[in-house]
Amino acid sequence: MSSRKPTPPQPFTLEGTVDRTWCTRALVDTLHTWAATPGIVMALVIRGTTHSVTFDHTKGALQGLPVLFYADGSIDAVDFYVPTIRLIEV
Repeated sequence: MSSRKPTPPQPFTLEGTVDRTWCTRALVDTLHTWAATPGIVMALVIRGTTHSVTFDHTKGALQGLPVLFYADGSIDAVDFYVPTIRLIEV
């Protein structure tokens, strides 16, 4: 019998910045679709190590902030966003 406690799931936050990490609105929409898919498990590879992860809804899962705001409020699939993706190991 082992007295070792199980390790809690490891969180991963992939956070963009305004000056170097952008993605398109179309990609943000795809990520939102994935985040809304119950039970989705994905492979995240970091430095050659693969982790099985899912969106961490307790921490907000996904955020995409526009790089530019247009006065007319228009949004296009090619507009750029700064992403923050919160995942948790499963």
